[in-house]
Amino acid sequence: MDEYRNCIETVRGRNISLGWVERAKHQLDEPDIQTYVVDTRETKVIVGWDDLLDKKIYERYEHWRLARVWAPIISIDNKVIGTIEAGCDKDRKEQELTDAAIERFASWELTKVSKSPENGPTCCCRASLKMQSS
Repeated sequence: MDEYRNCIETVRGRNISLGWVERAKHQLDEPDIQTYVVDTRETKVIVGWDDLLDKKIYERYEHWRLARVWAPIISIDNKVIGTIEAGCDKDRKEQELTDAAIERFASWELTKVSKSPENGPTCCCRASLKMQSS
């Protein structure tokens, strides 16, 4: 998240198209899943279409087939500095996106950032990760 440029954008992704990473950039005052998570500080799960999603990205990258979760990344000084995203095929939602997995995902990132001085409050990231069942 870049308050100076008034935007949030994807800066890194794993196992996703580079085009998706490059297109995921929105102004902080635009309705979007990333801006929603930044504003509300909520972890949000979306399966299929939702009005918070970018329709062009959703259609181009076939997001209708995905179940995803977004969580805020919170700095040591309790500011939201970005979001992190994980997902899987929606057919595997019940196995992958369990309540326990979502809770681990959200709390792991908050704990990691708050204990990592090198990531500091200027860190801006959103990762697209495959959730793993334990």
